[in-house]
Amino acid sequence: MRLARHPHEQDGHPSTLRTAARSRALALLVAVVSLLVGTVGLAGPARSAEWIVLCTGYDPCQAAGYPNAGYQANAMTSWWRQSTGHNCTNYVAYRLVQNGLPNVKPASLSGNALNWGPSFPAQTNTSPAVGSIAWWDTSFSATGHVAYVEKVLSASDIIVSEDNWGGDFRWRRVTLTGGRWPKGFIHLKDQGPTVATDTRAWQVAAPARLLDTRTGVGAPLARVPSGSAVTVQVTGRAGVPATGVETVLLNVNATGPAAAGYLTAHANGTTQPGSRAMSYAAGGATTTLVLSRVGTDGKVRLYTSATTDLSADLVGWSPTGGYVSGGAPTRVLDTRNGVGTPKARLAAGGTLTLPLLGRAGVPMTGVGAVLLDVSAAAPSAGGFLTTWPAGAPRPAAPQTRYEAA
Repeated sequence: MRLARHPHEQDGHPSTLRTAARSRALALLVAVVSLLVGTVGLAGPARSAEWIVLCTGYDPCQAAGYPNAGYQANAMTSWWRQSTGHNCTNYVAYRLVQNGLPNVKPASLSGNALNWGPSFPAQTNTSPAVGSIAWWDTSFSATGHVAYVEKVLSASDIIVSEDNWGGDFRWRRVTLTGGRWPKGFIHLKDQGPTVATDTRAWQVAAPARLLDTRTGVGAPLARVPSGSAVTVQVTGRAGVPATGVETVLLNVNATGPAAAGYLTAHANGTTQPGSRAMSYAAGGATTTLVLSRVGTDGKVRLYTSATTDLSADLVGWSPTGGYVSGGAPTRVLDTRNGVGTPKARLAAGGTLTLPLLGRAGVPMTGVGAVLLDVSAAAPSAGGFLTTWPAGAPRPAAPQTRYEAA
């Protein structure tokens, strides 16, 4: 892992050039927040676009090579007794009839699209196939949604065609990492083999608030006192399974701290780590992403050194034995006291290489990436810092910007 310190911003936007006469140096603190084991099926915590729209409208889609299988000429016919026209359920019913099913509404089917999965429990799973029906519950809209699977690029990457109530016909590419992956796939008249879902992959969750001491969500409606902790129930909530969860990613916010302080996060029932997940100033609000293992009771423990309100939103989770393995934050670099590198401030434009394999619980082999919490302490001037794999070209985009202390 390479880290480089730059004295001013050069990311394609106007920036203020600092005077060369200044002594430009800073202290670097790096903690391994988690280790990402394996290189297959790994999805980063940060969300990508929810989906890619390939075309919109019957005629534009047809011209671009994305057909509607004749639905344009048959949209005003009711299929499976669904509402006609631009309607997701009428469209997928039409496609299933074209695939060979009778135009007779199944007895188990009722209501809006959100009911389709529960209406076919034996035929619904998490594995896509061409010709299956991608089904979303209220995580997509108040009435749910269904679409026709046109292509399966992988177990976590599909292309669907769909029509939309109050909208238009379109084709979309949907990925697991986009955060709007179907709740399930309904197999009534598939036209291709099922592709099994990779059960070890990182699971991106729909945003859900698990804790807010200001409103009493997940904890009593009260500020968390200094020197105390609050536990957050993660499993069995917001789509996270009740069992089989190893790691969770939370977006944690400290609001209105009574004094400057810090926060730690760890699996409930384990020893509180020495490294901080967040440092905050008095007043205001500070937000950070926290990756933590989950306790045997399905909880994460958040400790605060100063009285403050805390909130936590679910971002994603990893199954037991999955590609992402979280651990207690461990300090692997501190230029102020010589941890992981000689004791010296990093000069402007300087770089250092940080060995990570075999340290802080990171295995010597089988590691595809690591998640680091990097802090710049007391910089002498504003600038930015970049991290990248050793041996690779340095990227142009900065990861951390900072102002003079």
